[in-house]
Amino acid sequence: MKKNVRALLLSAALISFSMGLAYPYFSEYAYSLTGNPLLAGMISSLRSLTCVFSFVAGGLAADRLGRKKPVVWGTVLLGLSLLLYSSAGGTLGLVLAALLEGAAYFYFPAFNAMIMDSVRGGLLGVFTLAVVAEHLPYSLSPVLGGVMRDVWGIPGLRAAFLTGGAVTLAMALVRAVVLSETLPRPGRAPWSPLRDFLSLHRLLKGLILLRILLLISALSMFNFFLVLYAVRDLELMSFTEFGLAVALSSLSYPLALPLSRKLRNVPPSFLYSHLLLVESLSPLLVLFRSVPCIFLSLVIINLCGSLTYGVERGSVALLTPRGLRGRAEAFMDLSFYLGSSLGTAAGGYLYSLSPASVMWASFLLFVLGAPLSYLLLRRWPREAPRRF
Repeated sequence: MKKNVRALLLSAALISFSMGLAYPYFSEYAYSLTGNPLLAGMISSLRSLTCVFSFVAGGLAADRLGRKKPVVWGTVLLGLSLLLYSSAGGTLGLVLAALLEGAAYFYFPAFNAMIMDSVRGGLLGVFTLAVVAEHLPYSLSPVLGGVMRDVWGIPGLRAAFLTGGAVTLAMALVRAVVLSETLPRPGRAPWSPLRDFLSLHRLLKGLILLRILLLISALSMFNFFLVLYAVRDLELMSFTEFGLAVALSSLSYPLALPLSRKLRNVPPSFLYSHLLLVESLSPLLVLFRSVPCIFLSLVIINLCGSLTYGVERGSVALLTPRGLRGRAEAFMDLSFYLGSSLGTAAGGYLYSLSPASVMWASFLLFVLGAPLSYLLLRRWPREAPRRF
């Protein structure tokens, strides 16, 4: 089954690298084709809204059809959506591509559920590696994509989307050939999202709510508004310099792997809550108004974010029966989108009042989430393994 993990993570890394060629410049591409910034933003929002529904359907599909079929066909749809982006001539083409892309992400719950099914131990390390595999290539390839945009203009971005589509379809073929099904006898899961949520372990339900209301909201405030605060308000660096800082800070992702091996025996309540406390330093460091502090804040958010992701997904694996993991993962994915929406909306209001208040709010949400997560995870069931 380790073959599944290697195939999933390697293909995810290649897909991430290829998508990183064009996606950082999606707003530029959409604006150039539509000529309207409002339409460009609406297209991106439509994609996110579609994801909400596709995650629910994807969680059910992962538990009813097995893991492999959703992963393979979702990857195919993702590749086709990128090809559709590359050939879009205007608003209609972009809308169709965005709808197809949002629908393609229904395979995300099955992706993580297959990893959970395929490993017996070392969950913290495996899911930390998953974050590194997906984020590190995506952070490096935009440099090449920027060159393609500067040299060839919009045709350069079309070529970037075309490359992403071709690579993704190739990875769909690899997944179809290499992956082995980990849920050989899928159950007939009923279509009842509310019942599915209520059937989750109480710790997971609390963790999902905590992510929506505090943790992902704090993270989205930091990530979304940092560039505006550092470049436009503090005027500490240019956009190019900020992009370089993000790329260089991403080189810290591999450091999370040896840390995950050192921390795998730490109790979940202690580990998760203290990671959140360290993560709270990121928005606080930004308030010191210096380039080194901003760079350090990015490194901390990368490392702690990778490890908290590993704890969260490890908790799902240890506290959820195999036949429910797809739907549990769907709710974890939903919590990210809902928390991001809440955080960016609240952050936008705070930013209009005082740019620095967004960083203070992010800091306070992380700090508040730390003791709450400790109290939640301290009630870890005795019969469940505590080793990640």
